[in-house]
Amino acid sequence: MAKKNYAVIGFYGYRENQLDGQTIKTRCLKDTLEDIVEAPIYSLDTGDSRKKPIRILLKIVYAFLRYQRIYILPNINGLKYLLPVYHWLSAVTRTEVEYVVIGGWLYSFLQKNPNLLKHFYFLKTIHVETVKMVQDLSTIPNLTINHLPNFRHFKAGVFTGKRIKANSGLKCLFLARVRRDKGIEICIDAVNSLLDQGANISLDIYGGIEESYSDAFYSKIKGNKNILYKDCIDPFADDFYTVINQYDVLVLPTYYEGEGFPGTFLDAFIAGLPIVASDWKYNAQLVEHEKTGLIIKPKSSDSLVDALDRLIRNPDTFAELSQNAIQESYNYHAETLIRGIL
Repeated sequence: MAKKNYAVIGFYGYRENQLDGQTIKTRCLKDTLEDIVEAPIYSLDTGDSRKKPIRILLKIVYAFLRYQRIYILPNINGLKYLLPVYHWLSAVTRTEVEYVVIGGWLYSFLQKNPNLLKHFYFLKTIHVETVKMVQDLSTIPNLTINHLPNFRHFKAGVFTGKRIKANSGLKCLFLARVRRDKGIEICIDAVNSLLDQGANISLDIYGGIEESYSDAFYSKIKGNKNILYKDCIDPFADDFYTVINQYDVLVLPTYYEGEGFPGTFLDAFIAGLPIVASDWKYNAQLVEHEKTGLIIKPKSSDSLVDALDRLIRNPDTFAELSQNAIQESYNYHAETLIRGIL
């Protein structure tokens, strides 16, 4: 029986509708492939691997028997426990496997787990999110590394550059997993400081809350009418970018160790929002300082205060950053980027 073209194996998060960098990128890859080939793509959600390991293993075997090329998007546990399985199945079935990396932790992971490196050599290509990741991984012999930036499926040209409205103040957006090392407390402290100085500013927070951080987070924002938690927002909803476009600036003073190419940067670019982000990991490569946003000192609420105050006081600078952000978004259209790896 002739093999079909493509399958995508990764964590989709459909069961509990988990929405984060892992699930969004996995779904976006699958959806984009379907648009390109104009046919359904076999998708396997590895989210049930612990609860139903035999069932998942059988589905993996099926995929290797039936498909010519498989794209994998594993998390750390997926690399530890499933990559050796993929390696063996690829050797038996001669199926091509390409690894689409999510996040910026792969190089440090291989340094800490050199015994797993032997299971990487069979991969046809490893697609990483930043140029620096290409440079780091290229120091490891016999790996084929490709730069594939994070991507989004969107309709270009919907939004134009924004200007700060004099009477509405600065509307800040935090759109990421709500956990301390994503910089949420830095955002809260900075906005509170500006409010104390009499600034007209607000902060709305979207994203799933880390379970262990929930009590501390709600205590931090309790009773503050200018800082509101808005729950999760579906990035695949038709009005997603319309909602994002209602804000003025995206704030992400992250110091998360696994940070790669935050998908929230793409969402901001598409909706025309300048970004204020920490000089952490690859952020300064992704947000060009004073062109598509402002880069600030990591772990510094004072630095965030200064950046937001600058935007409030310089509406022309803000408008230029917004227009540049929209232009930047055109570099990350999913269909264009995915066609380049087929």
